[in-house]
Amino acid sequence: MNIKRFIISFSFSTILLLTLFITVGFIYIYNSNLGLGEEIAELDKAVPNQTKNIVVMGTDKSGLHSDVIMIFSVSTKNQAVSCTSIPRDTRVNVRGSYIKITEAMAYGGESTVIQELKELTGLQVHDYVTFSFKAVEDVIDALGGVDFYVPQNMFYQDPEQDLYINLKKGQQLLNGDKSLQLLRFRSYPLGDIQRTKVQREFMQAVFEQKANAKYIANVPKVYAAVNRNIKSSLSLAEVKDYAVMISKMENPEFNNIELPYSLAGNFVILNREDVSKIFVENFY
Repeated sequence: MNIKRFIISFSFSTILLLTLFITVGFIYIYNSNLGLGEEIAELDKAVPNQTKNIVVMGTDKSGLHSDVIMIFSVSTKNQAVSCTSIPRDTRVNVRGSYIKITEAMAYGGESTVIQELKELTGLQVHDYVTFSFKAVEDVIDALGGVDFYVPQNMFYQDPEQDLYINLKKGQQLLNGDKSLQLLRFRSYPLGDIQRTKVQREFMQAVFEQKANAKYIANVPKVYAAVNRNIKSSLSLAEVKDYAVMISKMENPEFNNIELPYSLAGNFVILNREDVSKIFVENFY
């Protein structure tokens, strides 16, 4: 068994990432069997015991579009985990052409996406995790579902994407399939902007409901479910570093941050100066 994937699969493919970091002791048991991670040149070197920033990307069925892009920051100084979303329709300039950031994956994989995020935000990026939506569905099922308030009736069908959404408004227990429907739904009055807000609220619900020792027994099931559906820069030693950071927080705060934006045609425009100020305050 590849122990790096064993740990990373569970803790990161929930989209929330941090659920399993409480099992520090479990990680120490295996710390002689270190994975290497999949490094890329665009990553920055973290300072020990300081804030660490992770980019999380969820890909569509083709693997060529990052339909979910999130940035997480773990800060022991602030006793907080901060999270923000980058709308998939955010305009970036790749090789002289304006495209949506969801398309950047097709131009050069994670390297291009991270390069564009750093240019857009001025942020240092220390690690990344890429997962398929299949991983999310399987992990939520392994965790026993998530109790969540669906903000509106959701109905959408796209046979070409094998996407069928049919959810009723209200508080309910969402299994893996229904959670995926919620996360992929876009037909809001504010479109993708509102979708990213719902995604962050869902992550916060996972964090609050599942970040406890009760779910350690689910690890083998989760590993079996998502082993082939995740990719990360993290080695086991680096996962352990995050685990230590989280374990030292007595009551970690979860900061759900929305970025200011404007619209231009089909693009979402993030003003670099305004966005950089927010990242300085919450991600440094």
